[in-house]
Amino acid sequence: MREYGSFIEGTYNSKKNILSIIGECCNFGLFRSGRDILSYIAACYKNRKFIIMPEYFCESMIKPFENTSFEVIFYSLNADFSPNVDKLFELVNIYPDAILMLVDYYGYTDFNSLKIQLKEFYPNLLIIEDATQDLNKIIFANNFADFTLCSLRKWLPIPDGAICVSHAHSFEISEIEIDPLSEQKRKAMEEKFLYLSDKDITRKEKYLNLNSTAEKYIANSSHPEGISKLSKDILSILDIEVTLKRRKYNYDRLDATLRKTLPKDVLFQPNSNGTFMYPLILNNRNEIQKKLAIKGLYTQILWPRYLNTTICIHCKNFYDNLLAIPIDQRYNSEDIDDIAHILIETLK
Repeated sequence: MREYGSFIEGTYNSKKNILSIIGECCNFGLFRSGRDILSYIAACYKNRKFIIMPEYFCESMIKPFENTSFEVIFYSLNADFSPNVDKLFELVNIYPDAILMLVDYYGYTDFNSLKIQLKEFYPNLLIIEDATQDLNKIIFANNFADFTLCSLRKWLPIPDGAICVSHAHSFEISEIEIDPLSEQKRKAMEEKFLYLSDKDITRKEKYLNLNSTAEKYIANSSHPEGISKLSKDILSILDIEVTLKRRKYNYDRLDATLRKTLPKDVLFQPNSNGTFMYPLILNNRNEIQKKLAIKGLYTQILWPRYLNTTICIHCKNFYDNLLAIPIDQRYNSEDIDDIAHILIETLK
């Protein structure tokens, strides 16, 4: 049985790698993970004391600021992932010198006009844009956010790695020769590749354990680390343009098939920028996720809920019901059609 949803592949072309493309237009720093980037920013701007974040987020986004004694204030979202602008401006008006986190969700959000307005009325506000779910925002980063970041290891076949882009700020972070995280991740990737070839279940258990151990290095780290030399070398020859084109094709193909068959309340609105994963809203999500896994389709819950406080109805819906479907560059048309068939058969 073919399995979908874990091992990431790449196409190689040193002239179209992400480092050379971004290096032509702005400053960038390469870090071990997205969390390391946020730890770096939190340490550099700890005098700001307040950070304003969306209620729907990954735990790794908030920990660096909690660990640096920031007070965290939250704003709500709308059903299309856009910020509740009235609530956001109300908070920024109270904390005009704070750090503001904007999150790109699955390519649905466009913050350009919002960032212009915020910078016009609150010039001291420091804006971070997390583009981990929309790599296009890194490739075409503008100067409206102070920092734009992306966890590249979520997109590309590298054991570790994240990038932070800025037009106004420089970075003092060095790559590391040997890192426990990258070494564990490298071993996990090797075991996963072998498992996909021979289906030896012991390999699956081994790569899952290796991957879990690697993630603990980040969770337990007390200071930001740079990218490993191995990952940087791989990034220097990966063709980022082909990666994005393939993912966009896969997203559009899956969307066209599902939109003909599945009920509207399961689907989000059409998305011209979708390249990360394909989100669905499912009332019995956890049960469906288990059924899909039995059929070889491994999906993700992004993210488990971290806040115990009251949150808006839309963020609660995302936490409780959103399921992310893989559409990345390793898949061809036949694979995407198979994924669509599994989804339709399971959800009918």
